[in-house]
Amino acid sequence: MLSLLAGFSYWQLFLDSNIDCDDAYVAGNIIPVHALVPGIVTNIYADNTMYVNTNQVLVKQESYLAKQRLDRSSAALAESIRYTRSQFAQVRQTVAAVSSLYAQREKIEGNLLRYTKAESGGAASAQKVADTRADIAIIDNDIEAAKANHQKALVLTGKSTVLDHPSVQKQLNSSKITFYIGVQKLSPVAGYVANRRVQISQSLESGQLLMHIIPLTGSGLLQI
Repeated sequence: MLSLLAGFSYWQLFLDSNIDCDDAYVAGNIIPVHALVPGIVTNIYADNTMYVNTNQVLVKQESYLAKQRLDRSSAALAESIRYTRSQFAQVRQTVAAVSSLYAQREKIEGNLLRYTKAESGGAASAQKVADTRADIAIIDNDIEAAKANHQKALVLTGKSTVLDHPSVQKQLNSSKITFYIGVQKLSPVAGYVANRRVQISQSLESGQLLMHIIPLTGSGLLQI
């Protein structure tokens, strides 16, 4: 009996290749999935150990609050378009102002030429000629100021049009994705679901952890 016990103990200690451990776990790439926007959970399409594909719907949130966010985003887009149009209108106004001042200068220059000729014949006073030259100097200053306003207006619009202006594009992209990301959360990678924390009817905050995805491809999955 003692020899059998001794033999069994030797086999367990030195010959058995299986190792039992209460602290075994799986190590590898673990991708967290977070809520992007606040909302109430209406559907859950993934559970622990379930395999999901890339872009597969994991969680769906209610659409009412998402619709409200879309409406606000659409209103912001409309306001951005109106403001950008006003900026482009300002550019056109500054161009017209410069053109108008040049036209006035041309007219005053014509008057100066006539006054100068008339002065030599005694038909116009020297004061009239001097006043006209002063008017040209004043309008030259006005032209420089109008050109500066034009350049200032151009800085706000750049070489864009209304629809491809950066501020409009920012709001446009926000409007496109607001409703989509508010309604459903997609899996960023293919893999297995782990540590699902989200529940039906749960109120989510932006950035709240929903679950993890453990991808198998290139994950270097190890059992420890």
